[in-house]
Amino acid sequence: TPLFRSREQIVAEQSRLEHERARLRRELEMWQGNMEKTAQRLQGVEDRMSLLRRTIEPMLEPEPTAAPERRAARQAEPDPATEWHEVVLEY
Repeated sequence: TPLFRSREQIVAEQSRLEHERARLRRELEMWQGNMEKTAQRLQGVEDRMSLLRRTIEPMLEPEPTAAPERRAARQAEPDPATEWHEVVLEY
C-alpha cells in the first residue's frame, strides 16, 4: 500500500520536508557558530584563571614573620588597657 493516496499529498509532504531540512540546516549553522563562540569564551576564561593562579601563587607561600617574638614581648609587658585594676567604691 502506498503511503500517500494522491499526488497532492506527495507534493505537500515533499514541501514540508524541504522546509524542515532548511530549518534544521539553519539550526545546525547556529549551533556551530555558538559552539565556536563558546569555545573562544571558554579559552579566554581558562587563560584568565591561569594568569590569576600564577599571580596568587607567590602570595600563598609562607613568609617568615616575627610574630612569636611580638607575642613574647606582649606577655612580658602587659598592656595597661587590658590589665585588671582595683577600684574602691564607698557608699
